[in-house]
Amino acid sequence: MTDLPTKADADITWLIRGAAGQPTLDAVRAARLPSGTPYAWIAGESGTVRALRRHLVGDRGVDRRAVTFTGYWRRGATEEDLLAELG
Repeated sequence: MTDLPTKADADITWLIRGAAGQPTLDAVRAARLPSGTPYAWIAGESGTVRALRRHLVGDRGVDRRAVTFTGYWRRGATEEDLLAELG
């Protein structure tokens, strides 16, 4: 992995797609969140985004209004499937 230079006080965790389990959800569940009033912006595969939001709001007690989320695609669905749902 390469370094991701930043002037922020940030910890970077690289997740490998295709790993067993749900690497993104597992990483967030294991993460120690900073104190204070959190805000989360989540975007990605719809099922993962939904699971992350549920975890933050339900398990971690983050105010649901402080979580912005959008699912850009759905695992196993083609672009044609998604367009048909909209039409």
